[in-house]
Amino acid sequence: MSEFKNSLPFMLKTSIRGGISLRRWACAVLFWSVANPVWALDAVVLQLKWEHSYQFAGYYMAQALGYYRDEGLAVELREGGPGVDYVAEVVGNRAHYATGTPSLLIDRQQGKPVVLLSVIFQHAPDILAVAKSAGIMSPQQLVGKKIMVKQNNQTPAVLAMLLNETGSLAHFDFLDQTNDLDGLMVGKFAAIAVYSTEQPYYFQQRGFPITELKPINYGIDFYGDNLFTSEQEIATHPERAQAFLRASLKGWAYAMAHPDETIAVIKNAGSKHSDGHLYFEYQAMQDLLLPTLVPLGHSNQGRWRNIADTYVHLGLLKPNYALSGFVYDPNPTVEISRFYRYLYVAIALAAVLAFFIFALLAFNYHLQREIRRRKQMEARLQLNEEKLSTLFQLSPTGMAYTDFASRQFIDVNQAMQDIIGYTRDEFLTMTYLDITAPEYVQQNLVQAELMGSTGRFGPFEKEYIRKDGSRVSVLVNGFILHDHTGRKVSWALIEDITASKKAQQELLLAKEAAEFASRAKSEFLTNVSHELRTPLHTILGFSQLLAMGGLAAAEEQKMAVGHIMTSGKQLLGLINEILDLSRIESDQFELCLETFTLSPLLDETVALMSPTAAERGLTLSQGCYSDIAVRADFSRLRQVLLNLLSNAIKYNRDGGTVNLFCVIDGDVVRISVVDSGLGIAAADQAALFQPFQRLGAEKKGIEGTGIGLVVCKRLIEAMQGSIHFNSTIGVGSHFWVDLPIAVGEKVAESLPVVQISAFSPSRPEKISGQVIYIDDCVINTNVMRHVFRRLPDVELLIREDAESGLAQICQYRPDLILMDINLPGMSGLEALHLLKANPATATIPVIAVSAAAMPNVIKEGLQAGFLAYLTKPFDVAELIALVSKTLAKHRV
Repeated sequence: MSEFKNSLPFMLKTSIRGGISLRRWACAVLFWSVANPVWALDAVVLQLKWEHSYQFAGYYMAQALGYYRDEGLAVELREGGPGVDYVAEVVGNRAHYATGTPSLLIDRQQGKPVVLLSVIFQHAPDILAVAKSAGIMSPQQLVGKKIMVKQNNQTPAVLAMLLNETGSLAHFDFLDQTNDLDGLMVGKFAAIAVYSTEQPYYFQQRGFPITELKPINYGIDFYGDNLFTSEQEIATHPERAQAFLRASLKGWAYAMAHPDETIAVIKNAGSKHSDGHLYFEYQAMQDLLLPTLVPLGHSNQGRWRNIADTYVHLGLLKPNYALSGFVYDPNPTVEISRFYRYLYVAIALAAVLAFFIFALLAFNYHLQREIRRRKQMEARLQLNEEKLSTLFQLSPTGMAYTDFASRQFIDVNQAMQDIIGYTRDEFLTMTYLDITAPEYVQQNLVQAELMGSTGRFGPFEKEYIRKDGSRVSVLVNGFILHDHTGRKVSWALIEDITASKKAQQELLLAKEAAEFASRAKSEFLTNVSHELRTPLHTILGFSQLLAMGGLAAAEEQKMAVGHIMTSGKQLLGLINEILDLSRIESDQFELCLETFTLSPLLDETVALMSPTAAERGLTLSQGCYSDIAVRADFSRLRQVLLNLLSNAIKYNRDGGTVNLFCVIDGDVVRISVVDSGLGIAAADQAALFQPFQRLGAEKKGIEGTGIGLVVCKRLIEAMQGSIHFNSTIGVGSHFWVDLPIAVGEKVAESLPVVQISAFSPSRPEKISGQVIYIDDCVINTNVMRHVFRRLPDVELLIREDAESGLAQICQYRPDLILMDINLPGMSGLEALHLLKANPATATIPVIAVSAAAMPNVIKEGLQAGFLAYLTKPFDVAELIALVSKTLAKHRV
């Protein structure tokens, strides 16, 4: 009673007994109430079992909103934490009340006089957290793994769940409980016991998904946090206990309805948690307190008995436990009298029958427990069955159950139906051999024998015959199990590997094609080396003879120069063929499509090739209607026809014939080249349009690279046409080109025509002027000096770089500029831009003379402002004609 000695009622009672007048007492009361406002309340201490958090929200709000004050209480909320024994605090009278757990049952059996005032959490927050990536969905999957769980009364719900689901706690490797949450994230252990209101927030904030194994899902439903006191507090201050309980429950009701205000109060009380953490606690506690479904503070005697039995099962509580006096009863007199009244009636009516009634009740109780346990087990089995059924149906891999003895299908999933094409009902009338390709039946029987001896089979590849008759490649593996009747069934996984098999085949073909191309390129390099060396030998040989003076006669020198020019043109043609193929394969060539009649083109090509045909005594003829027109690239079509005629001449027999003619075939024009040559073997015809294929011609001494026909085919196809051939050994070959006929389109008035002329040393007509040539190659400048000797009235100035050339141009203002593109320092294009930007030099014509012969480079140069673009090696006569024409026009 010492707590009341300083209370206002105690002082009032003592003063009146001592004879103090009411007037004096009133003055004393006024002074006391002003000077000591807190002393008017009954001071009590509530020991929290952990640090400030939403877990104790109701008590903070009861204090903040004055609910305790309204009940005449001044409550100190004492924070708990590691090392604080809240039961010892209450039993040792250092605290009047405390928050606890169902383990109070153990404390009471150990002789500690604790009394449960109220249950706050209808469900315990204890859970097991496992990494979601581990795929663990049940306690059974934790068998043999490391788990961080205390094997004491701190996590009884978790221990009970593990024991019930596996039959023994010895199946697990327990680690001492710590706060090492990161250990789960890095895989130190497979599971850790946590509070569902606390630690999941830690994982959530770190983006680490977890799976929660909740005891309630496995039939273990413990109460969570509760409010308790001591027997002494109940005996000496029953009104205070009731007042404290009323205010606390009122605070809990407010806290669960006003989370934002409550969080602010908890933060003010010194909580270290963030607002987000506290709000997470609040949301998690909704499922634990059930404030809208169950009255706050509700407690069920049957559930306490079930909890106690579970403790006994875990070895934490002795079987002779007693619940009497454990739960606080605000009206003990009424309840005790009712108990004795029932007891007296029972004794009076049937003392002998009491034993049998008790036995019947005990039997009924255990029967109900067994029924509940079986129902829970059935529910879990049904849940697992539903999960397996869902997995079976939704799996993208084909699955099939078959009777091991009869091989009859029992069930298949949707993926299996999609792979084979039969419906489920159709499958159930068949065996797996019915859909197995005949050549795989024996292999399947061998796998069946293996399955019978080892319990599993595969994986192995086979083919199934689909409903539509097509075949599908699959990978099969599986194992034997027994159904509920004990029948042996096989469970097979069937994976459609058609796509992967096709990819493997395509990869193999690609590898073979790459190896073939590599070999062809090697052969091409060998051929090109030969084709390069032959004209180079001619050029170098005659050049050395000329240099040594070995050819004294003018006719011999003229002959040597002719051979050098012929070999040079042969080299240039070879390079152009290679460049054409490179441009075509990289899609960097352009066509100039126009409508023109074919007759002039055929006349021109025959005229060009006639000298070559005459050398071998071949008869070269052509025939074409004069009004047949096509839409194509004139120059490229001429290139194709020249190549076909060249082949017809090269691969012909001496004295043979070559015919070039065209006819109209429907909506196409067919241009044919027919020869009486050796013909092409049938085995070689498939490779005719493959790059670098000579088909053995290189062994017969016939010149070529094996890329001419490839270029022809690509060019014709780019002009929306096609090229074909047939050939017979000993008879000859027929190549033809089909192009779309041009009907009703305007025919081009003028087309490029190749002039057929021999090299002439005659001098051009007299022309004068000043020309500046910019090139950094000494050999090129020497050639240019000799060319301009044929123009004696034209002054040639030479510079080796653009910078000095620009200075000389500004000084002399020449009539014409010849300039290379690739120069040291400033490029030819950059120099051209400066010339065009300067009004003093903008009108001077500039001609590009460069070895850069790619179409895009030429196009870029002409667009930049070059008057013309000559590629090296250039034709001397063409250069002289272009210079003469430009000077004549510029000096007018």
